[in-house]
Amino acid sequence: MQKATKYEVLLVVDGVRDKDSFDKHLKKEGFRLVEGEDFAYEAKASLPLMNTRAYIFDVLKKALKKSHTKTCHFIFSLGDNPLEKYAYESDDFKELS
Repeated sequence: MQKATKYEVLLVVDGVRDKDSFDKHLKKEGFRLVEGEDFAYEAKASLPLMNTRAYIFDVLKKALKKSHTKTCHFIFSLGDNPLEKYAYESDDFKELS
């Protein structure tokens, strides 16, 4: 079993249609808008790495549906791990290189 570690989460999204609905859902899930940025969010996580990644995808999928967004791109980082790049298309996530 993986040990829970505290992670700083940074999430940057591009292509959201309804920012208000998107922001409202992320805020409800514990993400804060980065001051001075339109689509950059931060949070703290204390789940194991794989669980935190799965949680981010779940929260994002729900927020994107609420904002009526069909496609977008986003990057996120968990603690000191390298940035991960993804696209959201057709209700699914695809890792970008």
